[in-house]
Amino acid sequence: MTTEHEMTTGLKSDLIPSPAKKTLEPIPSSMKKESHDPFALDREVLNHQLEGVMFHSDMVLLYTLLNCKEMCEVHWKQLFSEMKTHTCTAKDMVKRYGRIIEAKPTEKISVYTSDTVPETKEEVEKLKTLAFNEWVNWEHETKELYEKMVAMQPHVKMWTELLKDVKMELKTISRLKK
Repeated sequence: MTTEHEMTTGLKSDLIPSPAKKTLEPIPSSMKKESHDPFALDREVLNHQLEGVMFHSDMVLLYTLLNCKEMCEVHWKQLFSEMKTHTCTAKDMVKRYGRIIEAKPTEKISVYTSDTVPETKEEVEKLKTLAFNEWVNWEHETKELYEKMVAMQPHVKMWTELLKDVKMELKTISRLKK
């Protein structure tokens, strides 16, 4: 049944008229059609990339706090690389789909809070180890996500390039660990 709202606006509504009460009530979930987001995986990539920008920004701050200039510089460079990657990925999607896929990061990975102030050498070392391990885990998640995109959209060259980039970053990480 088409509601008055749909007829006047042309938009579907999640409300249905209640004949007895002359009001609108939510559509029961059993009557709703499953809505499939055709851009769900693309959005997942954009969200992950944006979370990566936030992560590397946090690492710059943490390593500055810990007075680790080398690692601060590594994450500083990676921060700008991640921003460029995210923007280029979003731009590529606009060209392919003719629409903007909105990114909404869902998680923030952080190894510290605003009141983190390591007081001993052991605390500093513990934070360094924790941060490094988070970085390794993050990049492995990124690799898995890009592998999934390559499998689902093998014709999109960007996914292959991003997968190659993250593999190189994992090699860099393994060299830094030694």
